[in-house]
Amino acid sequence: MNNSTKSTVESMTISAELASTIAELKASIASLNALVESLKSDNEYLKNNNDLLREENAYLKRKLFGVKSEKMPCSVEQLSLF
Repeated sequence: MNNSTKSTVESMTISAELASTIAELKASIASLNALVESLKSDNEYLKNNNDLLREENAYLKRKLFGVKSEKMPCSVEQLSLF
């Protein structure tokens, strides 16, 4: 083989390798984009769930530690035992 033929073969080999690498990278990008969308969806679900749990926690704290209905204010007419 002469130098120009050798150079052409090497150039074609490099071009084929580059085309293969580009195809692999495009597939990786598509896969990663799908993963990003899935993670965005999961994140949104978890944020909503977290908000609901915070609301539930606040409600339960109010029920547990809030003002009790059976407590009556001290009447001036009734003497305090304490």
